[in-house]
Amino acid sequence: MAIIYLGTFCLTSTFVMAGFATFYGSLSDWMAGGRHGRSSRVLMVEVGSSLLSLCVGVIWLVLLAVGKLDEVFP
Repeated sequence: MAIIYLGTFCLTSTFVMAGFATFYGSLSDWMAGGRHGRSSRVLMVEVGSSLLSLCVGVIWLVLLAVGKLDEVFP
């Protein structure tokens, strides 16, 4: 049973991450103007995504350091 659980967990999480990455990539491409309309919006989308990722990482580490991570994300 444990092998079935771990195998399904691995496959499911892989498909969900791939789906999210595809969705986020398509959304970012659309926000940046598609394949034909590249402009300065590309930089804004890249910088915005990077800042969001950095903020999530910092918040995660701070919550972990103060021992509140399990309260916020049960």
